[in-house]
Amino acid sequence: MKDFKNYVNSDNNKKNEGFSDKQTEQKTADMPKLSDFKDDDVKMISSLTKKYSNNKEKLVQDIVSLAEKNKKEGKLNNKQLEEFEKKISPMLSSKQKKMLDDIMGIIKKA
Repeated sequence: MKDFKNYVNSDNNKKNEGFSDKQTEQKTADMPKLSDFKDDDVKMISSLTKKYSNNKEKLVQDIVSLAEKNKKEGKLNNKQLEEFEKKISPMLSSKQKKMLDDIMGIIKKA
């Protein structure tokens, strides 16, 4: 091995072999596109992302508090939560899905 950089790059290329562009397209075809969402929703998500970017615990606390309040007021029910979870899950990593599942469990018990 004369050059580590070239070795690493050739190794990464081997990992991607066997996957055609068509297979990659199939994996992403089911994912929603930014244009599928309302501009106001995109702005709200962007704002929330900035607000909570380095404070996951605060995000979880605020989500749970707001959901519990809305459930008590009759503005939110478990069916709505499940529909939300179905919509958002495909966009999340496995770690994020686990976190969402944990949060949903807390909220549904409230």
